[in-house]
Amino acid sequence: MFDSIVDLDALMPIMGFRRLNLATLEDVKLKRRSVGSVGGCSNNQLEPNQKEWIYKTAIGDLDAVTRLLLQDRSLVKYKDFVSGYTGLHWACKLGRLDMVHVLIAADSDINARAFNGMTPLHMAAQCGYGDIIDVLIKEKADKLTRDNNGKYPVFYLPSRTPDKIKELLSPPPPPSSKPRSIGTPRALTRRPSTSSLDDALKRTRKDSSETDTKHVKQYMSLPVKKGRSARKALPHWFS
Repeated sequence: MFDSIVDLDALMPIMGFRRLNLATLEDVKLKRRSVGSVGGCSNNQLEPNQKEWIYKTAIGDLDAVTRLLLQDRSLVKYKDFVSGYTGLHWACKLGRLDMVHVLIAADSDINARAFNGMTPLHMAAQCGYGDIIDVLIKEKADKLTRDNNGKYPVFYLPSRTPDKIKELLSPPPPPSSKPRSIGTPRALTRRPSTSSLDDALKRTRKDSSETDTKHVKQYMSLPVKKGRSARKALPHWFS
């Protein structure tokens, strides 16, 4: 009854809706298939050896890892599509020193960064594996690489870590800044105390008073003649 009074096809575009027909539904299905099974991801499927590599490195199966590397050595640089971890990341996280040696010998990127910015050295430091940290540092792992939180690997060391490992991961001290030399500095003289100044003033006053008395006596001893004074002019400090 409502359809006979109001034209729904004319009203729905005004209200912001549209009626889906079978052709529109088929278009939606085709778009979903072209995008892939995971929302927004490519439909490129993983190869069987890549799937096995992700699983075997995550559980630390060294025999399977060695077998896969003999088949395809490029897997050593393959990253997990979820976390971005390489096989070396997982080996450092699990504390598998033997697996670390195998992956480094297979030319693994020792400074590879996961999606969170962590390197294998971050993973080893986070779990406190000192033997793996020592091996990574000897293989020129960069201990000054920051993760996405801006933290060095040394930040993740547990509190029980020996001081030797802490010193191994500690960043070098900044270079000492020497002040610029601007000429030869003046020799600093000791400021005289108040008592020494008072003593110096007293000596100066005593000497001056004795000198004045001497000149006055000399002036008074001069003879006086008629018409003209034979006394010489007083010194300039008496005028």
